Amino acid sequence: MTDQQVVYVPAKGEQLPAIATATASPTPATTTAGGGSPASAGAGSGDKVNLNTADVAAFQKLSGVGQKKAEKIIAYRQQHGNFKSVDDLKNVSGFGEKTVAKYKDQLTV
Repeated sequence: MTDQQVVYVPAKGEQLPAIATATASPTPATTTAGGGSPASAGAGSGDKVNLNTADVAAFQKLSGVGQKKAEKIIAYRQQHGNFKSVDDLKNVSGFGEKTVAKYKDQLTV
């Protein structure tokens, strides 16, 4: 999920309202055409891993990033708030200028 997305969960036995049915139809087509990019933004399974939304598993998809480094990124994000740019990764212990340059094309904010 990203900011301003809405998920409608009907109650057991409830019929979907016309508006939910109308908005549900374009969504699968958009997801298919977009190559699954809405899911990849949160899960980090697409072309780029989002520093602000990725979990440990998503960070571990980057070559050279193990569980410890992934946890450091998440801990930094929790303490200091969202990353404003990929370059902010230099502030995380274990990530220097060369390391950030190596991952720059694989990360986004």
